Amino acid sequence: MSNVLIGIIGVILFIGLALAGALILGDDFINASASSKAAAVTNQLQQGVQAVTMFQVKTGRTLTPGEYNSQGAALLVPRFLRTMPVNTTGGSGIFAQDISGSTTTGRAYILVATLPREAASKRICEAAAEAAGTVPGDASLSMQHKGISCGYSPSDPLYWVVYANIF
Repeated sequence: MSNVLIGIIGVILFIGLALAGALILGDDFINASASSKAAAVTNQLQQGVQAVTMFQVKTGRTLTPGEYNSQGAALLVPRFLRTMPVNTTGGSGIFAQDISGSTTTGRAYILVATLPREAASKRICEAAAEAAGTVPGDASLSMQHKGISCGYSPSDPLYWVVYANIF
């Protein structure tokens, strides 16, 4: 009988320790996951920015967002990139915009990775901004500043993007 009681107490202690560990380490795991996703998408954006910059320097002509979005692979691969940048977060791809937000005309000014439409995207965005030394801002205003950061839509709580400016 005492063996049964000792066994039950042991199981209860094991379950209690498992729950305590999940409670303590759960947030750390979620934050680490968001940080790794932010680093991966930021790396992809930086590679795209460097390829566009090298294209413009080597060819002497300006790349438009429309060219990047529709012919990017033909123009940049394999001379400037091994493969086109991929949105590693699971959101829709990486695309280019000009300073006014057009995806067809003007000079390619920014590469944008749209994050998946889920609450976890906010943590990815915040991790990308923290790594870049910035804070998330209204995407329509903040994307005009140089560098890498993230933005959101004040009217849509699930719209988050990570972006990198082309210099």
